[in-house]
Amino acid sequence: MPSAASFDAGRGEPGPPAATIRADVGWAGWIPLRAWLPVRVDLQASLPVDGEVVVDVPVQGYDAPLSFRQPVRLLPGAPQRVAVEAFIPDTRGVLTVRLVASGREVARRDVPLSTARAVESVVLALTHEPAGLEFLSGLTRKIRAAYITEEDLPAQWQGYTGVRLLVIRDFNERAISPAQRRGFEQWVAQGGRLLVTGGAPLVTLQAPWLLRMLPADPGGLINVQRSDDLSGVPGPISVTALRLRRGAAGGPMGARWRWGSGSVLLWAFDPFAPALRSWSGRAAMWTAALDAPVRPWVAPAEMGDALPASRPLAGSVQVWLLVLSGAYILAVRRALRRAGRVRGGWLAVPMVATIFALAMYGFALQARRAGTSVVQVSITEVIPGTGLARVRTFAALISPYGGTFHLRAAEDAWMQPAEPRPLTFDAPFAISGNAATSGLRVDATQVVPAPLDGYATISDAGLRVVIDNRGGPNIADARIVRGGQIYRLPPIGAMLSLSLDPTRWEPFARQPHPPDDVSDRFMEEVVARLQRQPPAPGAIAWLVGRVGGGHAVGGPALQIDAHRLVVVPLRGALEGGP
Repeated sequence: MPSAASFDAGRGEPGPPAATIRADVGWAGWIPLRAWLPVRVDLQASLPVDGEVVVDVPVQGYDAPLSFRQPVRLLPGAPQRVAVEAFIPDTRGVLTVRLVASGREVARRDVPLSTARAVESVVLALTHEPAGLEFLSGLTRKIRAAYITEEDLPAQWQGYTGVRLLVIRDFNERAISPAQRRGFEQWVAQGGRLLVTGGAPLVTLQAPWLLRMLPADPGGLINVQRSDDLSGVPGPISVTALRLRRGAAGGPMGARWRWGSGSVLLWAFDPFAPALRSWSGRAAMWTAALDAPVRPWVAPAEMGDALPASRPLAGSVQVWLLVLSGAYILAVRRALRRAGRVRGGWLAVPMVATIFALAMYGFALQARRAGTSVVQVSITEVIPGTGLARVRTFAALISPYGGTFHLRAAEDAWMQPAEPRPLTFDAPFAISGNAATSGLRVDATQVVPAPLDGYATISDAGLRVVIDNRGGPNIADARIVRGGQIYRLPPIGAMLSLSLDPTRWEPFARQPHPPDDVSDRFMEEVVARLQRQPPAPGAIAWLVGRVGGGHAVGGPALQIDAHRLVVVPLRGALEGGP
């Protein structure tokens, strides 16, 4: 919506410069709810602007919005595109994009949201021919396709949160930045689904790092008259010859394997070719790609419910409160006794009351600071064979007296509140707002380097484990989890190679009541989760332990109680992929 220039006659100074805003929300207008997505804002101003773009997202039940801010500097007449990362908890209401400079609104654009645009997830297709996936609207799940270019690929893996499948058909490696490449690779490794299609574009693919991720080596083009995998497709069709790599599964028409915790599929044919766009079997083929198995998170979002919502005052604070109360009683008693004996002695009573009121006020301020804290638990899940780990941090801001707060995480750890509420994001890793007395819980996710790996072998003598932790922190309270039982290990330093005594396995059983200690509580939750979920492909057992040092979420004048757990799948035979 254009905004005209204004002029302040009272001051004789020009107002904000004229500027125009155009905004596109989501992936081709589709909005996966509560998932990070781009809000692309096109700006142009007639005068220089040094300010920020603010995206205000409505929050049901609140008058104030959820705001996302990003600095921007505009030159006169030069158009500029800014991508603001945001998430939308509800598509009822109006999203507002504002250009703000020196505290004044320069221009704004209102974008009405619609429940018809809310989806479960999206399929991103990187292709020069934006057609062929319209049939997805006929699936029972609300998944929609968005056709993109290399420019649209997120620079951080969290930007793919609402993406069910990424399809690569036409790809120009030179059109993406190093940050986009890193985000792409990390997203697949931490549990994303990637499909690379065949035909002529695959033969000419010139990205070595992407070719390394494929489960087969592509060769030249060949013509196939008929294929059992594509029954009903009129021939001949042009396909890419594939040579399967070790650990991959598939055949002449396609291959697949795990890549870290994610899944990579390669089709020898081009599903966007006219003959396959109208093929009756395409729905089943694409559904299989959408459901390609990936390794689920050991720490799902609901595990954060185990965080405490309040904390008692520290023992030292309670002792000082008792001492001050006792001193006040004694001082008042003495002042009252002297009041009748000494002329003007009654003045001592208000003096004592005033002195202790000031003392209690100062004490209350200190108690308030002591009562506002962050309790957090980070669960690091090693991604086998990649040198990486995915980390989910649950953090609870405990603020019994309310007040403003600022939380900041590492730049690669993006945060979201467990429940939508008005907050300000100066970046995905920096939140501020007014703390409710009920507190605030946020979840942060990131991918980090992890020089830790583990292996297990089974023989007639039992289970033997090898833990390679060179370069990583020591692991305490370590235990092996397998088949409903746990085996306690000694502390793990750089290396551990141990044959497990079959008589030392213990059955796992949850305690009748959650442990008081936060770290113990989450340790129990993690072990229980590993018992319930199916074994990871290729994993014989799990290693779970505690590591110390560092914290993911913090802020000024906040006490931080941080706990870290590490989870490692112990692999057996050599797997395909990394």
